[in-house]
Amino acid sequence: MKHVTVTTPAAPQSAHEPVRGRSGTASRRYRHLVAPLLLAVLTVVGVVLCAAVAYHNRLGVTNVDGISYMGIAREYANGWLPDAINAYWSPLVSWMMAPFIALGLGMQTAFAIVNCFAVAVVLGIGGWLVWSQNHRIVPAVLFMVTAIPALMSAVSVQTPDLLVVAWIVGFLWALRWADQALHGSTRARVASGAVLGVVAALGYFTKLFLLPVAVGAVILWLLLRVWSARRRREPVRHWWTAPVATIVVFAVVIAPWVGALTLKYGTVTLGSSLSVNIGSKFDDGGRATDWPFLPVPPNDHAFSPNEDFTPSVYKQGPMDNPDPAVVPPATSSSSDDTAPKVTKESGIAARAGYYLHERMLALPYYLQKIS
Repeated sequence: MKHVTVTTPAAPQSAHEPVRGRSGTASRRYRHLVAPLLLAVLTVVGVVLCAAVAYHNRLGVTNVDGISYMGIAREYANGWLPDAINAYWSPLVSWMMAPFIALGLGMQTAFAIVNCFAVAVVLGIGGWLVWSQNHRIVPAVLFMVTAIPALMSAVSVQTPDLLVVAWIVGFLWALRWADQALHGSTRARVASGAVLGVVAALGYFTKLFLLPVAVGAVILWLLLRVWSARRRREPVRHWWTAPVATIVVFAVVIAPWVGALTLKYGTVTLGSSLSVNIGSKFDDGGRATDWPFLPVPPNDHAFSPNEDFTPSVYKQGPMDNPDPAVVPPATSSSSDDTAPKVTKESGIAARAGYYLHERMLALPYYLQKIS
């Protein structure tokens, strides 16, 4: 009886083990097969809906900046490379449009195709990132269902804004991979660092302001990781391979473009948009004299003078009165008394205060646009 009493409880316990095994296998199959399939279906649905909106609005020109991007893409498509190379407008969106324009598609249609590609990246990688955090499908589905209407409203706008959003999502993915690889093998750290360098270069090609964003994010990530490891007294000496791979690959990828800009403009430059846009906040509008400044297109193929705002190119038009004997009549305006006393030669604090003051005055307009 003692032998029977001791061994009896083991029988039902073993009987339930196959049930648990089957339940765990089914759960893993759902997490790794059904959930990604559902996310893929939602991605396709989102891209199709955005493509329908873009097709409906394909003939419209929605943004003045888009005219310059499309004009530069047209120059790439026709092989006018010296004219297409541009320090002000970031090149990636024009590079992506150029093959479709070369195939005979319209410039607006080419822009719509590029925006639909950005939609696919945002939904595909973004949904996967949300799902992979905890392998729960509800947050990922909620993200995609929320993002699709927002993407539909932006897909027809002819700016690189959707590419910027796609880059942010891709950068988060690359940064997370690099973070996970810090505790892996040397090969994994080098590979993840190289991919992070490529993604950072794509950000630079997408919009120049994404370059300081990428650099700052990588530096902050490394500082936080080193600080956290020091608190746990973990070695960090072997981590150097990841940031070195990032820097080397980034420099190699952007070197041809920086070289092309240097040859065209005669000085080493990463781009002119940041300096031009910041300087324009304190500019006199190009009217150093009483004669109105008349900008001219930067080349024979350009649609407008706005195709290149780089100062060495944009200010090559007539800036002086061709007939000094004819002096325009002096004009007085009540705005002279309220004109800003801040110039580009003012101190950083004065310029920052002026810029914040102007933004506060424009805040009601921004709120109206957001609503």
